[in-house]
Amino acid sequence: MALRILDTLSGEQKPLRKSKKAVKMFVCGPTVYGPAHIGHARVEAVFDSFARHMRDSGYVLSYVQNITDVDDKIIDAAREAGITPQALARRYEKEYLADMKALRIVSVDRRARASDFILDIQGQIARLMKKGFAYRTSSGVYFEVRKFKPYGALSKQDLDAVRPGWRIEPDAEKKDHLDFALWKNSVALDEVGWPSPWGRGRPGWHIEDTAITEKLLGQQYDIHGGGND
Repeated sequence: MALRILDTLSGEQKPLRKSKKAVKMFVCGPTVYGPAHIGHARVEAVFDSFARHMRDSGYVLSYVQNITDVDDKIIDAAREAGITPQALARRYEKEYLADMKALRIVSVDRRARASDFILDIQGQIARLMKKGFAYRTSSGVYFEVRKFKPYGALSKQDLDAVRPGWRIEPDAEKKDHLDFALWKNSVALDEVGWPSPWGRGRPGWHIEDTAITEKLLGQQYDIHGGGND
C-alpha cells in the first residue's frame, strides 16, 4: 500500500509515488536562544518516526533540518546574559542536540546552521530584488508580499485580514505592513553582522530556510514540515 501524506495546498491526502525512491525532506528546526521544550521534542519525535518508516519502506530519504543561530531573539537573550550572540547560540545548540540524543532522535542527515549560509542567503535576496519581489529601506531589505500572488495559499490566510504580528518588523518605510525583512542592517558596531551589498547586517528569519533548502536539496524537494505538522 502506497504511503499517503496530506497535501497542504489541496487539503487532500495523496499517495507518495512508490516509483519515487529518492525523497527529499526539510523540517523547520530550533531557534537556539533558550532551552529546548516539549514542542521541540514533539516535532523531532513525529518526523523521526516518519523518517524511520519511510526508510523501512524502501525510500532513500535525505532529511535536512535547520538550526536558526542568527535571530533577534538570540541577540536579545545574549544581551541579557552578557555574552555574545554566537556564544549563546552555541551553548543552546549543544544542549538541544544533547536533549535530542537522549530522546533517541537519529534520523536527521544534516542539521544546518543559518550562519553557514550567509552568501547563499545574500544570493537569494539579490535574485528577489532583481525580479522585483524585494526592495530596500534605510533599515534593510524587505519582501513585498502582495507581489507574490499565491502568498497565503498554504496557510489559508486572507491577507487583508492579517494584522502586523509575529516576526513582521515595523518600519514606516515599508510599502505594506505585511512585508517582512530579508536583510536587517546592523545598527550598533557590536551587533552581529556580515558585509553585504546593502550594508553590514544579518538575515531576516524568513529567508534562512529557503537558502538552506535550495543549497542542500535543490529548488524542488518533496516534503516540508514544521511545528503545526
